Amino acid sequence: ISSDCPHRERLAYTGDAQVVVESSILSFDMTQFCRKWFDDMGDARNRKSGYVPHTAPFGGGGGGPAWGSAYVIMPWAYYCYYGDTVLLNRHYEGMKQWVAYLGTRTDARGIIVREEPDGWCLGDWCAPGKKMELPEPLVNTAYYYHSADLMSKVAAVLGKEEDRLHFDRLCTRIRQDFNTVFFNPSTHHYWEGRQGADVFPLAFGMVPEGEKEAVFNALLAHLDSIGNHFDTGIMATPLLLKVLSDNGRADIAFRLMNQREIPGFGYVMDDRYSCLWERWEGKASRCHPMFGSVVAWFYRTLAGICYDEAEPGMKHIVIAPQPVGGLTYCSGSYQSLYGPVRSDWRIEADSFELTVEVPVNTTATVILPDGKIYRNVGLGIHRFASPLMSDR
Repeated sequence: ISSDCPHRERLAYTGDAQVVVESSILSFDMTQFCRKWFDDMGDARNRKSGYVPHTAPFGGGGGGPAWGSAYVIMPWAYYCYYGDTVLLNRHYEGMKQWVAYLGTRTDARGIIVREEPDGWCLGDWCAPGKKMELPEPLVNTAYYYHSADLMSKVAAVLGKEEDRLHFDRLCTRIRQDFNTVFFNPSTHHYWEGRQGADVFPLAFGMVPEGEKEAVFNALLAHLDSIGNHFDTGIMATPLLLKVLSDNGRADIAFRLMNQREIPGFGYVMDDRYSCLWERWEGKASRCHPMFGSVVAWFYRTLAGICYDEAEPGMKHIVIAPQPVGGLTYCSGSYQSLYGPVRSDWRIEADSFELTVEVPVNTTATVILPDGKIYRNVGLGIHRFASPLMSDR
């Protein structure tokens, strides 16, 4: 049984689980643990309404739609890393019913404003400070869209074409409602860009056609205005790193990760601490896993080890490391079901040198920082080199 902390609530929170699912899979063998936990979620859910509780097993604790959406997010991540459709089939009806349940939680605008057991939601939990807390309905509705979008992919994988079309149409409607309520086209911000408001639509693909670059630039301007610190809670923090890195600004993601001041992860560099905190300020628990979601960024961006959604289970691997800041080397490995995947790079003088290991029965596409691509890299250890990019 998972636990949010060893000393206080000791509950298997689904929200904590979905934000750290990639970090967990990349760090540990999660094949059996996830299978068991998904069954716990299936057992704990309300089979009449479709509601998925905030903890499983048990079912109590605070949360919101971002918590119950673990029942969709985690099986999809499991499939991407392990290539296993058994769990998608086993939980498909429950996952589908969860999205239908969310559709009963909206107001006249199509925005999710309530949830069980008593109507309130946490939103993006544990953002720094409380002065301008992100509206819960924005987070709720973003996860409604994200769950529906992932269910479209699940339906496609399982050959359920009618369901796929249904979820695609649902996504279109949710996106329109979300942008009508929360997007300001004159500022290119959602809710004026504070506390990760722009991150959710950028990460989930909800930004209106033709506005993505403007919204992303508005996000960069906001981060610059707060000294490139995190101002996000447990949901938006890993999404922020992903949005920055996927859009060519891993350097900004590195600045956020390398901050030594609150809010930031600098406290882990101090030998007085050995665990991650629940809150940026160090209040409450000092042994909580949820901000460990950023571990995935080390693997996927610094080491550059990524799955290919078109060939899940690491049957085809993408290795695209992004050297940033003053880093001169990085060594990372992931124990896939086929064997170890390794990405080691270092900078020598003006040269970027990369060593990769590709396991048996797989292929890899290797992308160097200068843009050079090597396709169909097969079994074995391979070495690559390229000139160092001058604008690093």
